[in-house]
Amino acid sequence: MFLTQLALGSAMIVATAIVHTSGLVAIIVFLTRRTALVDPHRHVERRRIARFLALTVLVVFLLHSVEIWVWAVLYQVLGEFEAFSRALFALQAGEVSQPVVSPYGVHLIECTGVEPGDKTWRQASRALAE
Repeated sequence: MFLTQLALGSAMIVATAIVHTSGLVAIIVFLTRRTALVDPHRHVERRRIARFLALTVLVVFLLHSVEIWVWAVLYQVLGEFEAFSRALFALQAGEVSQPVVSPYGVHLIECTGVEPGDKTWRQASRALAE
């Protein structure tokens, strides 16, 4: 099991590096095609610079969003949230769990309130996945 987790973790790190590299290459390509934005000898409108900066921030945000979702899907597929979920849903309002050990550390969970739903976690997660 440990070797499988190590291999999957390594694959995810490679995937993360690929996502970041692709995004940075796209930004560099965009910058080199828009030399007027960085050429100090040409007049550039402030609105154009603002749009460029906003687009750059949006691209970086999207890259990080993709990375987060890929990691979250991997954790869900591997069942890494099972121990945490069992401890969480066993609590009543105002209770604190015993220490929950996961591959990411030791956690204490405090339940501040309970709002019952009409679906189980598995039913809701399947619906969200679709």
